[in-house]
Amino acid sequence: MADLNLNVYTSPMRELPNGGQFSPTTSTLLTGPSEAVLVDAQYMESDVAELVRRIEASGRTLTTIYITHAHADHYFGLAVTRRPAPSGERCSAARPSTTPSCPNPSTARS
Repeated sequence: MADLNLNVYTSPMRELPNGGQFSPTTSTLLTGPSEAVLVDAQYMESDVAELVRRIEASGRTLTTIYITHAHADHYFGLAVTRRPAPSGERCSAARPSTTPSCPNPSTARS
C-alpha cells in the first residue's frame, strides 16, 4: 500500500472593513508517491499563493481539486491552482453531486 501524506493549510482569521470577521478556511493537500489531490482551493490571493507553493514543494503532480461545497472561500482559487502542469495537462476539478455549481472564477481575490 502506498504512503499517503496530508498537508493541511488553514487561512488566518480576517477582520472585515465594515466590522466582523471572516472565518478561516482549511485546504488539504493529499500526496502519494507521484500525484496529489487538493481539497478546497482557498479565496484570498495570499492563501492561494501559499497553496501553490505547497503543491510545488511537494514535487507531485496535482491531478484533482475537490471542492467540498459552493462557498467562494472554497473555490475562488481554482483558476490559479488548476493552471497547467509542466506536462501541459490541467488537473480536474470535482465537487459533490449535492453541491450546486460553482461560478467559474477568473482569479483569486486579493
